[in-house]
Amino acid sequence: MSDENETHDAAYGHDKHSAKMYIVTVVVLYVLTIVTFELSHRHLGEWSFLIAMSIAFTKGMFVVLFFMHLWDQTGPNRLTMAIAILFVLLLIALAIADVSTRFPLALPPGSFRSLLH
Repeated sequence: MSDENETHDAAYGHDKHSAKMYIVTVVVLYVLTIVTFELSHRHLGEWSFLIAMSIAFTKGMFVVLFFMHLWDQTGPNRLTMAIAILFVLLLIALAIADVSTRFPLALPPGSFRSLLH
């Protein structure tokens, strides 16, 4: 019976995962959550958005790679995830470009760019 399970696992790409990987992932997610909370109470100026998105991206990648087992996948699954990430980055870049090129009076009162003009 044991040989049958090992053959089935090998045939379908099921690897045995140790608890160490999950513990490290959870600890990293906890630490990044605490860092996010602590940084939310500090004034970082124009770097705040970039830092917040970097932390969120890192946390998301840990979840996708280890909890959703993308780390063990090959070919099409990784390509699909890479394309999805590229499209999200493209949408973020286009949104930032849109806001940064707007006429200053079109921005809401109190926004960072409206204060500069």
